[in-house]
Amino acid sequence: MLVLPVPLVTALVLGFLILRVLTVEARPPVVIVFLSACAMQSLIVALLQYYGLSLLHPVQPVTATLIPVLAWLTFQTAFLRPIKPARDSLHLLVPGFTIFCILFAPPPSTSFCRRSSSSMAA
Repeated sequence: MLVLPVPLVTALVLGFLILRVLTVEARPPVVIVFLSACAMQSLIVALLQYYGLSLLHPVQPVTATLIPVLAWLTFQTAFLRPIKPARDSLHLLVPGFTIFCILFAPPPSTSFCRRSSSSMAA
């Protein structure tokens, strides 16, 4: 029996929504980028948690910090004003800093937190 995790179902639904927006409605391109980022994040979560693809661990925080930026830009573009690259590119500093942290500040080792069985017996 086919079993799909909820994040994978979410990614599929968002994929169909992207196709509908592309074929039927005239929307700003940032809407398609935002929906694609959400679908990609759902797919990454499904692949990490349910299928054990640990290669995507560094990608997940970057996409997680990119989604709020894209949500804000989508709201601004759809309802208030067009994108102004000089002002709106400042929002991309957060995902950029996340990439910097992943590359140059790896997570600390947690080996000091684990006690060996010999030290616990003493």
